[in-house]
This record gives sequence, structure tokens and C-alpha cells, in this order.
Amino acid sequence: FWISDGAGTGCASFTGEVSGSEPFYALYPYSENAAVKGGCIELSIPQVQKITSGSTADAALYAVAVQGENKRYAFKNICGILRLSLKGHSSIKTIKVQDLSGRHIWGKCSIALDGKEGTDGQSLSISGGGNTITVELSSPLALSQTVPAAVNVVLPAGSLKNGFSIALYNQDGGAVSFLTARNNFGGVG
Repeated sequence: FWISDGAGTGCASFTGEVSGSEPFYALYPYSENAAVKGGCIELSIPQVQKITSGSTADAALYAVAVQGENKRYAFKNICGILRLSLKGHSSIKTIKVQDLSGRHIWGKCSIALDGKEGTDGQSLSISGGGNTITVELSSPLALSQTVPAAVNVVLPAGSLKNGFSIALYNQDGGAVSFLTARNNFGGVG
């Protein structure tokens, strides 16, 4: 499929041919490993997110749509974004985010196709992964003492609600900063 109208806007038209039986589902961005099996969309959430400062790991920010009236699709995100505003005097190259409850935040993801996708009631399970995501910046990010640098981390909805830790590392792998927060935050939504 390709965008035939509305590129760069909040609403676009796609053109392409579909085979099979309805209802149809759409996943964005494309993943060659995604499949519909047993009433679920199965895909993989990566352990390592590669980004540039101020951007998001687009390959991990999945959205799902189910065919609606008049064959229209409204995409809903299945993950949320943890936005870090970083200040300091070091340069960082890697960030590790850990869910302290031990909940898997990367691995094989299964999303029930029950009409609740992208809502607080969505059924999403992750197996075969782990509770720590690594963010690799394309180049070292020089932090400022006064102006915060934004780094966006993609996490499954509901992550981190029982606490998290964040560790920052320089390009040599040395720890620059470490934060642990234990509380009921409500999680990433």
C-alpha cells in the first residue's frame, strides 16, 4: 500500500489491493514479522531502540487499525512514549530503562483483536523478552546544564506503573547518571 492523498497530515488515503476475507487489520509501521493468529496480532517489540535526539524509535511505535464502516481505518497506538528531559554536563550515548515490577517491555507481543486496541482496556501480552529496554543514540548527545535535551522512549502501554530505573551511559560505556523511582505512577499510557 502507498499513501495516495494526505501525506504528512493526520488523515491519509492509501491505495492498494487486498486479498482474503474481512475484517481486515492494519499495522503501522510495517513489520515483516507481524501476523494475525488466533484472534491476535503478533509482532515483536525490539529490545534496542535506535534514535536521534528529540526523535522517536519509529520502528517500535506501533499503531493498529481494524476495518470500520466504509472500509475506513482509525489507527490507535499500542505503545506510549516516555519523554525524558535531560540536563547535565556530560555526553550520553546509551540509555537503559528498566520496569522494576519485572514486567516484560520488549519481546514477542500479542494484541487481542477485540475492539479495545489502543485503549486502557486493550489486552496486550509480551513473552520471551525482558524488562529492560536500551536506547542507542545515533551520535553522542551533549547535555546542557540549562537547556533540557528531549529523548523519547517507546514502551508498551501500562509499563513502569510500579516503578522504574533509568541509567545514562557515555560513548565509552561509563555510567553518567542513574535514577530509580518507586511509586504507583499509573504507567505509560
